[in-house]
Amino acid sequence: MSEDKSVPAESGLFGAVSYVQQIGTDAISSVGGLLGFAHKTPAQDELAAHNAAVASVRKDDNDDDDNDSLIEKAHLIFEEWCDTNEREDNDEAKTQYELYLEHQAQLKPVPGSPQFKFVAGWRYLQKKKYAQAMDEFMEGAAAGSPECQCELGAMHLSGLATYRRNEEAAAEYFRLAANQGLAKAQFNFALCCTNGWGVPKNESKAVQLYRAAADQGFPGAEYEMGMRYALGKGVARNESVAATWFERAASQGHAMAQTNLGIMYFEGAGVTKSIEKCLFWYRKGAKGGSATAQNNLGDMFENADGVDRDLEKAKEYYKDAALNGHTRASERLVALGGSLPSN
Repeated sequence: MSEDKSVPAESGLFGAVSYVQQIGTDAISSVGGLLGFAHKTPAQDELAAHNAAVASVRKDDNDDDDNDSLIEKAHLIFEEWCDTNEREDNDEAKTQYELYLEHQAQLKPVPGSPQFKFVAGWRYLQKKKYAQAMDEFMEGAAAGSPECQCELGAMHLSGLATYRRNEEAAAEYFRLAANQGLAKAQFNFALCCTNGWGVPKNESKAVQLYRAAADQGFPGAEYEMGMRYALGKGVARNESVAATWFERAASQGHAMAQTNLGIMYFEGAGVTKSIEKCLFWYRKGAKGGSATAQNNLGDMFENADGVDRDLEKAKEYYKDAALNGHTRASERLVALGGSLPSN
């Protein structure tokens, strides 16, 4: 499970600024999105898998204008669906989900092709038939499919491939896929270089890979670039550049990036101080499940810090943060006379 963790930057023009980083992060898999990433409903995870599968088969043989329009429409439906949060209890969301599947079904990879192997493996993985999924991914990977190579890497790292974690095999598959330019594989191999998973730790290589994935618009990599510029890790510290990377990731819904952008606007670090923009990004981060954003909003409403004092709102935000394991939020909730959530 991912958590929020504050990381203080070196003191600068605005003093020490504590940014929030995501810890407990594992590798990206097309199926289920970020392995171990908290705050997604099961239904969101299910659709995220379909979204990744559609994107993954967008190859030369599916690269005409009609399919481009089809994919864009599918992504719009996906975004609208996610806003409703729960397919099971929402008829409109269910309709959007079914429409999405209709669009996805129209993209038919050639049987036996690497793209076909990826989709077949992904379907087995959805059904938790890991041995069959691995067989399909192995065939696709042997044929050079970077998507299949990346999935094998994720399976080895999570232990689904051989029922034990194999960091060396994971890193090698991520490397193969990253060398073909697959953004999520570049991100995953960067994680390996950052954490020493199957390869020696190499922050310089990690930054190179994060940047390559970020340049393709991969939100997790954009967030990581923001963290590196915010903290001066592997690059020269530059909060203005950090804010640019955070905003790119935040605009794609990355909750930790949204939270850090809120922090920067609150502190005036790397950007012009703006409580209005701070609140905007904190609320986005809070909705995305960031405990730090929820806690910080609670602080603002409790202490009238740029907003009118509203203890009821403060308690609501503290309670949300407490549910996500934020210790200080739990303490403030009790101090304000609120009750701790049972789970």
